[in-house]
Amino acid sequence: MQKQMFVYYESINQLETAYFIMFLICGGAYLLAWVLMHFLAPRMKQISLD
Repeated sequence: MQKQMFVYYESINQLETAYFIMFLICGGAYLLAWVLMHFLAPRMKQISLD
């Protein structure tokens, strides 16, 4: 799909739009992964050494 998108946008002389879309997808994937890890990882708690 990625290659097809770049070929299409290059054919209409809008290659920067293809890169913008890919930047949004990659940035969104990074943020989604961070949110998932934030909610799925166990909470870190301070331990006390008595």
